[in-house]
Amino acid sequence: MKNIGIGVVTCGIRKLNDSILKYNPVIFEDKERKGAAYCRNMLIKQFYDEGKDYIFLFDDDCYPCIQGWKERIIGWTSKNNVHYLAGIDIKNANILSAKGDTLRCENCYIGAYFFLDRKCIETIGYYNTEYFRYGYEDITYSRRAKAAGLLGDSEGYPFPSWMNMYIHSMDMFQENPIGNMTQEEKDNYIKINGPVFQNEMRRIDNKNYYYGFDK
Repeated sequence: MKNIGIGVVTCGIRKLNDSILKYNPVIFEDKERKGAAYCRNMLIKQFYDEGKDYIFLFDDDCYPCIQGWKERIIGWTSKNNVHYLAGIDIKNANILSAKGDTLRCENCYIGAYFFLDRKCIETIGYYNTEYFRYGYEDITYSRRAKAAGLLGDSEGYPFPSWMNMYIHSMDMFQENPIGNMTQEEKDNYIKINGPVFQNEMRRIDNKNYYYGFDK
């Protein structure tokens, strides 16, 4: 197996699950509350500079729950020419097609956990850090990946039918006992970040997919 980087982004509020800690991940704590885009960029940059071929990043409420998860995900992505893969809320995904163990969904990936490889980083770069703390960063990264041809050749957003059995997202199943922010705060950040989202969508429409590393 080639070099793999595993990272966790946390605000330091929740206790990390032992199922992720046993893989000795690099833990990045958002002490200054700069937001997901900033924290993920820091981990991606570290792993890329270290020569990692594959990167798995988790929010602090996500963890692997079946042994062999890394190998199976990397095998599936290699087989399907997918260079970026993240969790999908299956309940609301609007499945367009299903073939073998691959679902194609209309909706974008959620960013609670995700995989990317060196080709993804070299093609579309990093997250847009113009977003203030929360909102839209996962949507636009997914859309950049799709527009740049990093999700294979078929329609929609590809997703292994078994993925949610291998990686568990507590937030997806409303299991989080402690939130990193209130719903009111989230709604406010989404409103604030609306113009940034619109600008990034215009960039995508103009085939401008790449964002360099920015703290």
